[in-house]
Amino acid sequence: MPPRAPARSSARAAVARWGDLNARHKTPASGTTAPDRNDEYLLYQTLVGAWPIDADRLKGYLHKATREAKRETSWLDPDAGYERRLAAYVDAVLADEALVDDVTGWLTGTLALAGQINALSQKLLQLTMPGVPDVYQGQELDDYSLVDPDNRRPVDYTELRRTLAAVDAAAGAVPAKMLVTATALRLRRDRPGSFAGGYRPLAVTGAAADHAVAFARSDDVATVATRLPVGLARRGGWGDTTLLLPHGEWTDLLTGRPATPRLTDLLDRLPVALLARATG
Repeated sequence: MPPRAPARSSARAAVARWGDLNARHKTPASGTTAPDRNDEYLLYQTLVGAWPIDADRLKGYLHKATREAKRETSWLDPDAGYERRLAAYVDAVLADEALVDDVTGWLTGTLALAGQINALSQKLLQLTMPGVPDVYQGQELDDYSLVDPDNRRPVDYTELRRTLAAVDAAAGAVPAKMLVTATALRLRRDRPGSFAGGYRPLAVTGAAADHAVAFARSDDVATVATRLPVGLARRGGWGDTTLLLPHGEWTDLLTGRPATPRLTDLLDRLPVALLARATG
């Protein structure tokens, strides 16, 4: 997954634009408006982090979050009027086609690819670094759950089984997160000794070296992940950046290809690589 330079539209500019678009949806009451600026900013953060999201999920999350913030309302002293106006604001915002189109376009042009890269990098690091990985059921695929009770929705095990079968059959394009999760967990199962103990950083050289995280868990297992993908895209990609692998024949288990030290080649399909050295 080679990085592309994102559209240059800052989060600050997007929030200001959305605030202008949504000003007409606020309801004056007793000299104040709902939501206040803090809660409005939280709403925008939530839209970006969980998009697409429906009104019921968003209202449920904001109800919990604003009560726990204890500024305009709280669990012990709830302000029913503020909460009603906040819920009405959410309904109005999500029914506003101009706002929905703007959020969708901004995410697609600015954050979507970088978010995918970060998510896969974090997942592979979590599954291969020292310690025992904590994997929540249902998060083998992209998951945009918020805090409870939103994260207590039923897990679609039928979909998970279907997707895992597609990964095993190499049946066309498969969700990258399931591929990374299944491959890493199976490697831990098949080579438990390789994940005992600590880790050893692997050297990366070249102009974009700061954008790679690379380490070996043993003499026969190594992880490579992309960091700061937006900056990497702006500098034009990996260029001559090279990973210094220990001697031996290495394979990227995520693609099935022999590993190459040039990151522009090693990471041309995915932003991460899980490397195993031939044994015996």
